[in-house]
Amino acid sequence: MRKFLPISEADYVADPYVPDAVMPVGEYAGQKIDATERRPLTILTGDEAKPFSPEEGEIVAVNFRHDGKFWIVKFATDAVERVIFEKWDFGSGLIHVAHTELRFKFREGRGAVLFPQRLYKGGEVAKPVGDPIENVVNSIEAVSVPGVHFSVSGGLSKKFVASRRFKSLKENFYERVTRERRIVEQWDLLMDDARKQTMFERAVSESDADGLNTPYHLFGHSCTTEAFRLVDSVMNYGIRTWRTFFKRIPHFPEVYLWARGLLKPDGKSRMKPLGEEKAHWRDELRARFKKEREDNKRASSR
Repeated sequence: MRKFLPISEADYVADPYVPDAVMPVGEYAGQKIDATERRPLTILTGDEAKPFSPEEGEIVAVNFRHDGKFWIVKFATDAVERVIFEKWDFGSGLIHVAHTELRFKFREGRGAVLFPQRLYKGGEVAKPVGDPIENVVNSIEAVSVPGVHFSVSGGLSKKFVASRRFKSLKENFYERVTRERRIVEQWDLLMDDARKQTMFERAVSESDADGLNTPYHLFGHSCTTEAFRLVDSVMNYGIRTWRTFFKRIPHFPEVYLWARGLLKPDGKSRMKPLGEEKAHWRDELRARFKKEREDNKRASSR
């Protein structure tokens, strides 16, 4: 059963969908999880979804991340045109791993539609905000209690749960390229349309179903193992089936993709790094980063 923090009338203009989740096991069992930035989706159905007028094949969900905020999003599951695998490295020396994530690009004119994240009263018709989002990223990330930051040792000792996040590509650029200065490598996967669409629908459904309940484990339930499990769930590899074993170490995703036959010949799957592909976002997002740092300094000095 999904749980959110208690709401009041004031929450019609605030955020009523903050997860009310606690660590299920481990050192921090029973303590509230920090869901300030990293949240899974929760799908809305029935009367909850009516204000967004979903048509057949469309999914409405809360806690989609874009522009530093959470939004209610409406996806058309059959609109996926491309699946792109992303990877960036972190750590140094012997403690050197990588984060992997899946990018879904929608067909022109069929992007994700955003609505302000608030409660909508009976009979209200929600109005979309901004342009449709053409690319979204599904990223399985480790979250814990406030003040606990990711570490390899923590990723092996039940100090985190896995959050199956969904965010816009622009938000991903901000977090990875602007704020963390990562080089995000990208591969366009060789996969038919039916599998792309099925994989996207499963990713959304699993984000909702998993919530913040499953312990994160670097080699057993992580960004890499879960991304490849999702990919493998829609594929039929034939003689390559044994190669699906290769997904445990979060550092060699290109090798794992090659072993599965998911890379196009002659290097055609490899794309420009995200920072180069969307270089026109740099100035805007640097300005956002600068403003957020200044705002945080003013807040901490009060």
